[in-house]
Amino acid sequence: MKADLHCHTTASDGLHAPAEVLRMAEAAGVSLLALTDHDTVAGVLALLDDGGCGGACTLVPGIELSCQWRGQVLHVLGLYIDPRSPVIGDAVVAQLAVREQRARRIGQELGRRGIAGAFEGALAIAGGAVPCRPHFARYLVERGHCRDAAAAFDRYLGRRHLKGIDRGWPELNCVVGWIVAAGGIAVLAHPDDYRFTRSKLGELVQAFQGAGGRAMELAAPGQPEASAVALERLCREYGLAASVGSDFHGVGAWRQVGRTRRVPEDLTAVWELV
Repeated sequence: MKADLHCHTTASDGLHAPAEVLRMAEAAGVSLLALTDHDTVAGVLALLDDGGCGGACTLVPGIELSCQWRGQVLHVLGLYIDPRSPVIGDAVVAQLAVREQRARRIGQELGRRGIAGAFEGALAIAGGAVPCRPHFARYLVERGHCRDAAAAFDRYLGRRHLKGIDRGWPELNCVVGWIVAAGGIAVLAHPDDYRFTRSKLGELVQAFQGAGGRAMELAAPGQPEASAVALERLCREYGLAASVGSDFHGVGAWRQVGRTRRVPEDLTAVWELV
């Protein structure tokens, strides 16, 4: 089984349309693909409505929900959800309202730092959807403020620059509850990105499990081998299923679709829970 259960499209901050991501996955030999756009299922619904997922690659309806735990912003994947569930519909409305407010605050912060029109510019790049940080990064590059997206994040858009802006996200137990109510499996996304100590990460996993979470994402290729070993050990220690994903956003940006680690034989793969 070659699976990629963490991919983004133009429905959120990806560079490629849902149908294009599906074609890329098929070309890469992926047999199980999840579209997990940030706080929206628009991309999943677009594929389902077009009937464009009946080939060799099976589509897993998904979403990546933003939340907070002890004041830290986290991401939780909802896999195998019913994207037409009223619970997901209400969740998307609530999340997008927070995301729009956040985007406006980013624009205001950039304006305070001498960069005018950032919100409007990012909005145009997002095609009228709620802009995310990568849209702001593209605006900064296009206007000559930064040489590339990495520099934009390092200078303006990294978490340390936006302290106080990431407010309003629901608590961890709330978003896990939404996923479970929509018939899905809650997966703790990229846990190594949070830079927690081992003990704090263990506390997070316990809180996640207590809320109904059942799986954790393993390290992606390119991340330190020590991270991969530590996350696999954590899955074993807490009896979590393992999920794999590239966190693909676009060609030339971060990781590539279909490039994921294999689930070790002694761990339960998340698709085995279905």
